[in-house]
Amino acid sequence: MRYRGDLAGLAIALASGLTASPALASGLQVDPVSVTITGRSGALFLSNLGDTPLQSQIRVYQWAQDGRSDVLSPTDGLLASPPMAAIETNGRQLVRLVAANPKTCEDAYRLSVDEVPPITPAGTTPGAGLHYVLHYSLPVFVTARGCARIRPELGWHLVRQDKGVALIVSNQGAMHAQLAGVRLVTTTGVQVELTPGLLGYVLPGQTRTFTFPVVPDTLAGAITLELAVNGSHVTQPLVLGTVDR
Repeated sequence: MRYRGDLAGLAIALASGLTASPALASGLQVDPVSVTITGRSGALFLSNLGDTPLQSQIRVYQWAQDGRSDVLSPTDGLLASPPMAAIETNGRQLVRLVAANPKTCEDAYRLSVDEVPPITPAGTTPGAGLHYVLHYSLPVFVTARGCARIRPELGWHLVRQDKGVALIVSNQGAMHAQLAGVRLVTTTGVQVELTPGLLGYVLPGQTRTFTFPVVPDTLAGAITLELAVNGSHVTQPLVLGTVDR
C-alpha cells in the first residue's frame, strides 16, 4: 500500500489476484501537492509514470474544521477543469483551477484526486497481481487580493492527558497554519520528537488538538516547542499544564 499527498492522502490497494506484480503498480502523480491561488485561477499537473494508461477523477470540497477533525462539503466556489481525464503512459495532464471571489481573506478547499480502477470487460479474466489505486487529498487556499501579507496568529497550550499529552493550537489569524517537524525540548536535555513530518493544518478561527503518547513525567522543567509553521522555523516556550474540568 502506498501513500501520496499529505496525511490525508490514502492509496487504496485493490486485490485482483494472489500475487503482487510491480508492472501493475499505479503511476498517478500530482504536482504540486498543495496549491495557493491569489486571485481567481491556478493549476496543477497529473502525470502517469506507470506502464499502462489510467483514468483520473477530481472532486472539489469546501474545507472547514470543527476543532478535532476536518469537515468537507460540496461546493461550487472552486472548479477543476477537466474533472476527469485519461492519461497515457508517461503522459501529463494540466488541470486548471478557477475560484470564486473569497468570502474572507482566505478560503480553504480540498481536492480529491482519484485514479479510477480499470474496468474488466465482461467475459474476461482480471489480470493477476495487485492493482494499486491512489487517492490524493490536496489542500487549496484561495487568497483575496490585498491580503497577501496576512499571517496566522497562533496560541499554544501543552496539557496532560490520561494517555499522554495534548498540544492545543488556536489560530486567531486570517491565514492557515501548516504544522510540521514538531518536537519538544526540555531544560534537562530531553528531546521528544512528536512528528518528523506533517502534523496537520489549523484553519483561521479554529482550534485543533493533537494528542501524543508521551509520558508527561519525562517533560520536567521548562519546555520549548520547536516546529515549522508554513515552512518557517518557530520556537515557543511552553508550560505543561492540565485541562480544566
